[in-house]
Amino acid sequence: HQQKIEERITKSLKRPQAVTTIKTTTQPRRFLFNPSFVVPNDLKDHQGKVFQKAGTLINPLHDYSLRRPLLLIDGDDRRQVTWAFKQHEDRQQAKEFVPKIILVKGSPFELMEQFNTPVYFDQGGVLVKKLGIEQVPARVSQYGDRLLIEEVKLKEDQVDD
Repeated sequence: HQQKIEERITKSLKRPQAVTTIKTTTQPRRFLFNPSFVVPNDLKDHQGKVFQKAGTLINPLHDYSLRRPLLLIDGDDRRQVTWAFKQHEDRQQAKEFVPKIILVKGSPFELMEQFNTPVYFDQGGVLVKKLGIEQVPARVSQYGDRLLIEEVKLKEDQVDD
């Protein structure tokens, strides 16, 4: 019984459950996402001192920038994988911040091994739901105090954009 549980856990770690609400981009789309939120309750430090009052509007991009674009892809789609890692390589050669590659389907460990770079997974589709992403490949980058989200349609022979 213990061995079956370990095998199931290992399998789910190596190949997390795909985000089923996402499809391959058929209609390219670009839109802005405002990450601002309202603080629901007073936030206090360890001494009980309020450092953020309830009702305060906060935009995290005012204090922290998204230096590295996010590339969300289907890791089982060779064209999307090639597109993402070409962008990664191009930015690396240009000595720019390389994008974070985030899978919505596929095995992050296989791609990490193949390309010798970290690959992440959008567990439970939390990121795509929050940002309103419906199609991949998608690129998320900072545009002022908003996030620019681009759902990219790849041409048959296209690997760069």
